[in-house]
Amino acid sequence: FFSTPKGRHCEVHQMIGNYMWDQKTNLSFDIGVNKESLLPLWWNGSEPLWVTMTKEKKKVFMYYWPGCEVEILGVRPSYCREYFSVPTDKNFADAISDALESLRNGSADMAAVYYERIDVEGHHYGPSSQQRKRALKEVGKALSNMITLIKSKGLQHDINVLLFSDHGMTDISWTDKVIELKNYINMSDTIQMKDRGPVVSLWPAPEKHAEIYQKLKAVEHMDVYNIQNIPDRFFYKKGKFVSPLTLVAEKGWFIVE
Repeated sequence: FFSTPKGRHCEVHQMIGNYMWDQKTNLSFDIGVNKESLLPLWWNGSEPLWVTMTKEKKKVFMYYWPGCEVEILGVRPSYCREYFSVPTDKNFADAISDALESLRNGSADMAAVYYERIDVEGHHYGPSSQQRKRALKEVGKALSNMITLIKSKGLQHDINVLLFSDHGMTDISWTDKVIELKNYINMSDTIQMKDRGPVVSLWPAPEKHAEIYQKLKAVEHMDVYNIQNIPDRFFYKKGKFVSPLTLVAEKGWFIVE
């Protein structure tokens, strides 16, 4: 959600995931959960589109977009409808309607709306689930209504609409494709662990780093990287919040504590 509006890889803009830890300050970033996640510490690594536009005296309206409530590089958007919980389909429809009206009446030069239901249903039930498919159908309805609204407001020749998604998904099996780290290492030998799923960040106690690395290296269906060995194609390892060990599951597998 942050690489796209910034136009940069995460090792440049520093937002490497939804869950991060800064070892220097002992502060955590847990998206949508803790107040510390709103600190400029996490967000000031690069300039997102709405900040660039605001600096150019353009008016930007943001709806449910994570980070729009944060002062980034000293700048906030003209309007931010904060994300508190998963927006409902009605929230999404209302946001589209409000965004189009703000563009029509000149209140905004750009409007951005974040819709999370496809992501949520996919994470909970899998990308092939009926729940995820129903969510996509609801988006289709909302976009159809949006086109009708655009025409009714006479905006069809005046605005550009961009649709984008920030990641894909794959199905997993909870019964036989889960890697439990506690089965391979003593978790008390670690200082911090962030996230779970296909990618996990792990901070071993310094004196246990080599031992933990070797033990996890032997685990099947998972790659373990020291920072310097993270593949360049990830555009990840230069990030200042990257952990000493990064665990990457094989497609279809899931990593937990």
